[in-house]
Amino acid sequence: HNLWRELKLHVSQRQPRNLTDLEKICVEEWAKIPPAVCALKMGRGWVFQHDNDPKHTARITKEWLCKKHIKVLAWPSQSPDLNPIENLWRELKLHVSQRQPRNLTDLEKICVEEWAKIPPAVCANLVKNYRKRLTSVIANKGYCTKY
Repeated sequence: HNLWRELKLHVSQRQPRNLTDLEKICVEEWAKIPPAVCALKMGRGWVFQHDNDPKHTARITKEWLCKKHIKVLAWPSQSPDLNPIENLWRELKLHVSQRQPRNLTDLEKICVEEWAKIPPAVCANLVKNYRKRLTSVIANKGYCTKY
């Protein structure tokens, strides 16, 4: 369950006219975080992770996460991307573009279909190799790595 993926789809479907509309959409989507945590039986020890994308570092995002007492993993700015899902985004974009969606409805349908085709083993391998990613970033003193 990727909240940012869903947020992007909802924002693009609703086509917000101004920041206030966008803020309303974001708050609606963020409201899904606590129920998702409960459904996944994550307990209280979980930490929310996102990178330094502008929508993640926006004032409204920080304020909402703070107000909801959601612990956020500190993420260094200008860091090599340590988020394993970025590898999946690349693959998803490739597969979606090959199918040449004609409109937004087609794009959403194809994204959902292609996302469902990603084997669980691919996700497991990205997580399993995370320690190697961290070691590589440390060895390169924070500069880019092969990941």
